[in-house]
Amino acid sequence: MEYINRLDFVWKKKLTEQHQEAQLTHEINTILIQNILPLQIAKIYMDPNRSNEGHNRSYQNISVMFASIPNFMDFYAENDLNDQGIKCLQLLNEIIVEFDQ
Repeated sequence: MEYINRLDFVWKKKLTEQHQEAQLTHEINTILIQNILPLQIAKIYMDPNRSNEGHNRSYQNISVMFASIPNFMDFYAENDLNDQGIKCLQLLNEIIVEFDQ
């Protein structure tokens, strides 16, 4: 009986840890989706009760850019040399402005 009780305790503990990890992953995914998509669109896609139909709108002139800068975190720093990271963010802004033009 003691073995079964200990095994039950270990399983419950693992289940609790896995549940906490799943909750953290969900929260991270929510933040990422909300950073990628407009908030009202993110809410639609994050709604567990939504239908499987896509959400779309049509516009005359639009462009979407998904970009990644390899090793950006090695470049980014918050120190006195770059005004606490402001100059790094200005570089990102310049890249986006160039794309928009």
